[in-house]
Amino acid sequence: RYLDGTTITATIDWTITALNVKKDQVDLNTQTGQPSVTIDDLGNLKVAILLSKSDANLVKVDQPVTLTSGNTTYTGKVSALDPVATTTTGATGATTALGGTITFDTPPTGLFAGFEIDADITTNTAENALTMPIETLVYDKENKPYVYIVKNDKAKKVEIETGIHSDTKVQIIIGLEKG
Repeated sequence: RYLDGTTITATIDWTITALNVKKDQVDLNTQTGQPSVTIDDLGNLKVAILLSKSDANLVKVDQPVTLTSGNTTYTGKVSALDPVATTTTGATGATTALGGTITFDTPPTGLFAGFEIDADITTNTAENALTMPIETLVYDKENKPYVYIVKNDKAKKVEIETGIHSDTKVQIIIGLEKG
């Protein structure tokens, strides 16, 4: 309620998360471009993400996400990606990123709005894949991958074809067998 008697009532039953006005003071928030009051649906938390240029090419709407906070894990999905990347300038320079939103599969309990949460987005999968640690790969001067195997107590170079990879493992499509 304003000093002149004007009352504004929210039409939704959410929670006030920011109040940028003080009692008996003039509300100048409109002139400064900030809201007087912010309300949020704390029963429907979402996760805001910022993707680098290389990650943005891999992430798509509806991809599954594993979210981790402390020792608790939640599942969700990428529900939206911004149409345009934005650039922000900070103390260390300019950063360009694509924004997006992750929604939880089931409303989480024990989380607080505003804190960070770890999000692992599954961008690709392979069933029954033969994999090996990514650091075992070697590349020749034509940038073709190969590994060394032990055959008859000697190291032997084997050219391979790789598939998808994570930060720690790479899929082997051609060149090696299990064992």
